Amino acid sequence: MTRRVTGALAVAVVAAAAWVALYALHPPVAPTPARSEPAPSPAVVVGAENMGAARDAALAAVKLFQDEQTLRDRGASPEDIRALREERVGAQGADRLEERDRERARSTAALETLRAERAELERNPSLDPVQVRQILERRLAELFPEEQRAAARSALGLR
Repeated sequence: MTRRVTGALAVAVVAAAAWVALYALHPPVAPTPARSEPAPSPAVVVGAENMGAARDAALAAVKLFQDEQTLRDRGASPEDIRALREERVGAQGADRLEERDRERARSTAALETLRAERAELERNPSLDPVQVRQILERRLAELFPEEQRAAARSALGLR
């Protein structure tokens, strides 16, 4: 089953795909011992003379995302997706994209687990809303690294 995505959501999906593919092409640089923070990603330091290259990389990322989705819609195997990625971004880029896929799958599974736990907790008459929130916050800390917790809270509707 294929769902069409339109409007602002389509723009967000395409932008996310572009950043993921750009990450595959240009992974972040690890900090050096003399620096306290990582170097900016290539997308941040693009000067006016390199805007065309950045645009081309973003368009290539979007095209890769679209082609992957087309293959998935046609029932492609993981090996087919891997072959496409290797063709477009090389073996190392394909490895990084596969790791992103695994991270996304883990996050999705953790969110589904938390949604089910939240529903169960909210049905428990012996727990008040503050206790439910405290339990969910502990579970968020167990399941998500700090940098992902705000997004997880938002996805769960916790403010």
